[in-house]
Amino acid sequence: CFFQALNFVHDYLTRLKERFHYHQKCSKVVAECMKKYTDELCLIFDENLAWLESFFELGGERHKALFVIMPSGSHWKLRGIPPNIDDRMNVRLQLPKEWAGLLETDLKEKSQIPGAVFCHKGRFISVWETQKDAIKALEYTLAQSRDVSLENT
Repeated sequence: CFFQALNFVHDYLTRLKERFHYHQKCSKVVAECMKKYTDELCLIFDENLAWLESFFELGGERHKALFVIMPSGSHWKLRGIPPNIDDRMNVRLQLPKEWAGLLETDLKEKSQIPGAVFCHKGRFISVWETQKDAIKALEYTLAQSRDVSLENT
């Protein structure tokens, strides 16, 4: 029983150490990206990584970014950034209302972006075939947001 407990503790501590190193790696990548895109409304990552906690640990509440773009499997995702770490269910800026819940053909038609794959009905995340498609979606979303802001003034 002692050796079983010892193996359990050893495996647990090994996983804890690996998780710590992964978090450190992600934090470094996020810090570099936040610095690179200081005045930008979107952070673009070249790899899929756990970014949310590091973003807010590094002062993300004060960062201008509204979205992140990163690979997700064979696709790219455009994801809204929450206003703060405690309000993860909301985003600073939602994706267009007309995209909500649409898949492939319907989203391609509505967005006029040929690489459209999916937009969540909650309008916080969308998936695109390429990074360029995700950037087009970002540009459309930001342009639409500016148009709506101008209409309300």
